[in-house]
Amino acid sequence: MSQYVLKFFDDMYHHLSNLRQHLKEGADLNYILGNSSFYGNYVDTNEIIKEMLSKLGYSEANSIIIRKRNSRSHLYEYLISAVWKTK
Repeated sequence: MSQYVLKFFDDMYHHLSNLRQHLKEGADLNYILGNSSFYGNYVDTNEIIKEMLSKLGYSEANSIIIRKRNSRSHLYEYLISAVWKTK
């Protein structure tokens, strides 16, 4: 399962990195993603993606809970947003 999680974040990194060349200054990005728990290990997806966005040069990276997922644990779906600003 750890390979699945690693691949997801690696794919997201490459997607967000490659996307930059196609965006205009001030472009808004919005993604809906959920956090996860695998075998009792919580994965804070929204925080990891926000940090990734910031490190890739996006600004105003933010996340807000939009709904609780159908489960007994603390799993939510988030609206993750950022703005592309060239330097």
